[in-house]
Amino acid sequence: MKIRIFIILVVLTIFCGSYANAQKKNKPNFTGTWILDESTSKNPFQSLKKSPQSVDPKRKVVRFIIIEHLDPAFNVTERQQVETFNDAGDLTEKIETTLSKLVYYTDKRGESNLFQSNQVHSSITKWNGKDVFVVVTLDEKKDNSSIFNFALSKDGKELTILNLGQQITYDLTSNGNYSLPIPIGGKNVYKKVG
Repeated sequence: MKIRIFIILVVLTIFCGSYANAQKKNKPNFTGTWILDESTSKNPFQSLKKSPQSVDPKRKVVRFIIIEHLDPAFNVTERQQVETFNDAGDLTEKIETTLSKLVYYTDKRGESNLFQSNQVHSSITKWNGKDVFVVVTLDEKKDNSSIFNFALSKDGKELTILNLGQQITYDLTSNGNYSLPIPIGGKNVYKKVG
């Protein structure tokens, strides 16, 4: 009788361990360098602010992100490369800048990151199936929040980041006299290059 119970416990332990490993293996790894594909992305901010490329045809702006994913750590660095050309079409200047460095943890421990607006925003990150969801709180009152869904294509060559958030309001003056509702939502599609 004791031997049977022992054998059942060993089998259950092996089965549970195999199941946990299978669950980990089913989660994708987002590591890579990803270039924004503006032709398939939908960004609501494009209607509010024209890109430098549309203002000056002698400039080319390439936005990309670098993800280092060692679960639960999910590090996202957003970078921009601006190329300037002369009238003959020759490259005269190439400037690359880091726009933001964000650290997320998929085990729901919570994070604080400094965004481009020089404001610290808190967030909670978690797995939802094969996607990573980041819920970002945009102010102390927790009234304004946004949800980002990171999803890979089946072949792992395309990354889609959906902004599933709500409309938010930013104060545009230091005394808070004027606010502008910013449409939130959109889809950024990135192609893997490294």
